[in-house]
Amino acid sequence: MADAPDLTTAYSHCETLARTHDRDRFLAALFAPPSLRRDLCTLYAFNLEVARVREVVREPMPGELRLQWWRDLIEGLGRGEVSGHPVAAALLDLLGRTDIPKGALLNLIEARTFDLYDDPMPSLNDLEGYAGETSSVLIQLSAGLLLGRQDAKIANASGHAGVAIAITGLMRALPLTAARGQCFLPMDILAAYGGSREDVVGRKTTPAVRDIARVVGASRLRRQWLLWRAARKARAGQAFVTLPVA
Repeated sequence: MADAPDLTTAYSHCETLARTHDRDRFLAALFAPPSLRRDLCTLYAFNLEVARVREVVREPMPGELRLQWWRDLIEGLGRGEVSGHPVAAALLDLLGRTDIPKGALLNLIEARTFDLYDDPMPSLNDLEGYAGETSSVLIQLSAGLLLGRQDAKIANASGHAGVAIAITGLMRALPLTAARGQCFLPMDILAAYGGSREDVVGRKTTPAVRDIARVVGASRLRRQWLLWRAARKARAGQAFVTLPVA
């Protein structure tokens, strides 16, 4: 059995993952105090590991097993389970040092179970719930790390911001998810406009649906500039700063 990675290596690995695969959150973390950056990147690396399960499995059952591994790890905090897995090692250390609620991470994992199957998103309400458990929770937990404590007062703002970020991200990823047979456009919205799941996935995908991703969100360079400008305004003492959602 391989030895568990040392924490310095584990945290460095998490930072590399965030920098490579979650660029916007990584750049935002650079404006946090240096002592907290590794904690933020660990949280984001865990999210990446869970979010991309669908991409590395061919069938739902192996994906379910991968998600269950993360559940068992979080619920049991079993040190023997992190051999060779730097993200798991860093996450366990983070949970041991902070008041991040394990329940929030377990809810995130549960929400990601939806990704493993091709069932369409039933309704706008379901989509908002999915966004809340995946994207909003990351904002709330990140804010808690920055505050030094988890605070329920930031839940409302985190909820709205997370829904905006999640929906924008899903729109940008629509060609990929549609090609995999996934329909994140809520069925009640599609039905209201005379559409169906087949208009999003499969051979009948309409040009209008395929073109959604081309007009959503700013370029990577512009997003980096907006993050820098927002951080500069915050440091200048402005209490309320509007950040881009994509």
